[in-house]
Amino acid sequence: MGTIVVGETITFGLGRLREKQVVSEAKRGLHFLMSTRFEDLPVSVVDESKRLFLDSIGVAIVGLKLEKGRIAMELTKQIGGPC
Repeated sequence: MGTIVVGETITFGLGRLREKQVVSEAKRGLHFLMSTRFEDLPVSVVDESKRLFLDSIGVAIVGLKLEKGRIAMELTKQIGGPC
């Protein structure tokens, strides 16, 4: 679900949060990410992350063969992207 900003209230899916709450939660999440070490991750999380990464690469490669993928690559080149 997307994020909708309405005045100072931000809606995430079905929940509504005040702007300060969003910033607070973002800081808390960032702190969690920055303090997590690779060694702390369960093997199942590492394995699934590897699988998802490889799946994403496969999808990207197949996407390049489709018309929409070629259009996206051309647009990326036009705007100075790394392609």
